[in-house]
Amino acid sequence: MNTAISRASSSPRRHHRRGFSLVELIAVTVILSILAASAIPALARIDALQRSSIASRLAEDLRVARARAMATGLPTFIRFNPTGSATAWSIVRLPSSLHPFSSAVSVIDPTTGIASAGPSAGTTAITLTIERGSHIGFDARGRPIATNNTPVAAHPTLLVDQAANVLVTAGTGAIFVTRLN
Repeated sequence: MNTAISRASSSPRRHHRRGFSLVELIAVTVILSILAASAIPALARIDALQRSSIASRLAEDLRVARARAMATGLPTFIRFNPTGSATAWSIVRLPSSLHPFSSAVSVIDPTTGIASAGPSAGTTAITLTIERGSHIGFDARGRPIATNNTPVAAHPTLLVDQAANVLVTAGTGAIFVTRLN
């Protein structure tokens, strides 16, 4: 009988663990909290970069519209589309300098064959400070003009989603981007 007891006591005990201990759960929670806290500022930087890249794209489209107006001699505009449109803005030209703005035609990019347009309308909010209207255009000399083809006296400024200003100088039509963050 003594041999049976010694065999039973020498065999390893088998414990089946079910779940995690409280210490393990707390350790995992602390690690996940630290990772989440370090990821939040990175997400904010990504959002700011996206908004400033939209401002850069707007400035580039303004430069394209200006260059097109100077090359063709016809007024070329950036038309800011109303909410609910597919894009936030598009590049349009007037068939002649005498036609009203209602006859504007979308500019087709010769390399892609697609109408030149900005990002989808849901990606950014654009606050405009433009003299006489929600469009900005350029005449054959590259100067900014209003929709009635009159020169813009004040410097048009476009505020892109509280992240950047796009400034068009009134006399020359030069375009500058200033980041606000």
